[in-house]
Amino acid sequence: MLATENGANLSGVPIELRDQNGKVLQTVMSSTGGAYSYTFSGLFAGPYFVAPALGRNQTAGPSQSLVTTLPKEVDFTIQGLLGTLTVSGCVPGTLVLITPPGIPAPSAPPTIGVGSNTTAYSIVAGSDGTATLNLPAQSSSATAYYLTTWKPVASGNAITYSRRPETGSTLLGGLVSPGATRTGDTCP
Repeated sequence: MLATENGANLSGVPIELRDQNGKVLQTVMSSTGGAYSYTFSGLFAGPYFVAPALGRNQTAGPSQSLVTTLPKEVDFTIQGLLGTLTVSGCVPGTLVLITPPGIPAPSAPPTIGVGSNTTAYSIVAGSDGTATLNLPAQSSSATAYYLTTWKPVASGNAITYSRRPETGSTLLGGLVSPGATRTGDTCP
């Protein structure tokens, strides 16, 4: 099983065995290294269909495969898998904004709502100072992400937010890989 974005082997993707009516009979996970041999047990004569269970923004090629005899190997490619990015070392309550190239981070936290034409991903750092986001995986350094934060600063009875970096954004080196968790990035 391969990621379309970068050809990486994918492990841990649910693979479903379905009957001719589409009912899920069994589910297994793709193995380490993305091997495309799946073992289903206790089966009677088919036919069966094998398909990866995907999120709403993901597609598989092929979408499913007819299995009339066992064993059968099916190699799927998956497009649209998310990667996970964890940013640590933040003050709890820090707004973390991740933007793709060409999207400038504003001086104040942006308003992103329904119908917004802004491509950005945001989360508030938790009490442990970490922020974890699921992001579209990247295929090359040309699609690198940028990090901008707004740290809460108490001033009397009010809280203001301090932007970091003060201008521009911090380029995150390396890629967010499909189906993987990237750690090691810290709040500026």
